Parts: sequence; C-alpha cells; structure tokens
Amino acid sequence: MSVEDPGDAPGAGMRCFLGIPITPVDALCRMTSKAEDRLRGYRLTRPAQWHVTLAFFPDLQPQLVEQIIEDCTPVLRVTPAFTAQICGFGAFPSPERAAVVWLRLEPARRFQEIWRVLRPCLPLTSEDSLTPHVTVARKSRNSRHRQDTATVRDLCQKQWQPVSVEISEVVLYRSVPVSRGSEYQRLHVWSLAGGSHADERTDGDRFV
Repeated sequence: MSVEDPGDAPGAGMRCFLGIPITPVDALCRMTSKAEDRLRGYRLTRPAQWHVTLAFFPDLQPQLVEQIIEDCTPVLRVTPAFTAQICGFGAFPSPERAAVVWLRLEPARRFQEIWRVLRPCLPLTSEDSLTPHVTVARKSRNSRHRQDTATVRDLCQKQWQPVSVEISEVVLYRSVPVSRGSEYQRLHVWSLAGGSHADERTDGDRFV
C-alpha cells in the first residue's frame, strides 16, 4: 500500500505516531464505564483506538516510513512481549486541572525500555521522557459543564482492581482527521518476541 493518498500534495508530511495497541478486554471496559459518570464535560476516546504513544511525528515525510520500518524491525524482533497491569487513572497536567484523563500502566519501566531502544531508530522527536499511559478522556472545549475537580482527583486516588493486558505489538499509525475526530490507519505492525503475529505491512487497517 502506498502511504501517500492520491490527494496528498508532493512533499506533504503525514501526522503519524508509533504506538502500542491496548486490547479493550471486558474487565478494562467495565473499569472505564464506572468512571464515565464522573467525567461529565469530557470527551471519551473510543476503545478501538486505545494505545500507548511511544513517539509522535507531526509532519512525517512519506519516504521516511520505509526507513523507520527497516531500522525498528531488528530491535523489535528481539524485544520480548509481556503482560502489563492497568492499575488506575491519572490526569494531565494534574487531577486538579485535568485536561486529559488516562489509564496508568505497570510496570512502567517495560514501556520505557522499549522507548529507549527505539529512540536511535527514529527521526528527531520532541519527547525526552515517557510516561506510559492510555488516554481515555479529554476535556471538551465547548462543554458548558463545569467539572468538579474533586471528582477527577477522587477518580485518580481510588484503588482499582488491576486489569491484565497483553503487550505483544508495536504499530506505526497514521492519524487522519475526520468529522468525528481522527481515524487511525495502521501502516506497519511489528510483533514482539513471543507475540502471536508476524511483522507485516498492512493495507491500512482503520480504527475510528
């Protein structure tokens, strides 16, 4: 599949990111559903799009896609798959001024290790550290609902039953704006060592 759409202007960059998909298992969906009532005034993300962002490329040139695939492949083939725990909620920039609400993952060091070994393989990115998280809600810009800051703080402080998720893939996504947000297209999928899928160039699987 060509990574350029017919309508792309020559030399136009793409909005892309490298991410780890998080499967919306039933226990995780129940956990986020329980939090939904406390997040009035926030726009929830769609479970099919849940992921941990490793690197963001706001203007990736199409010719660099093949280079990223080539450079990351030998590193990710020897990076082991593992099981992570989703242990609760967090917020950026803080629970008291939450613009983004997210799921907290442990062990954080396993995600940080993947991020560190991939950095030399990637074009220059602005990230100088990684807080592994899965965004589940963003403050609605046009909402007239005034969120009680104590509600988000209580959500982040609550002790939740951990939910296990398998970490077995890294994906190069393209983010395409659509009327209802963004559509994620998979440009390439790497299976981590011990994962159940082979590395593959995709036909642009879409997640909206």
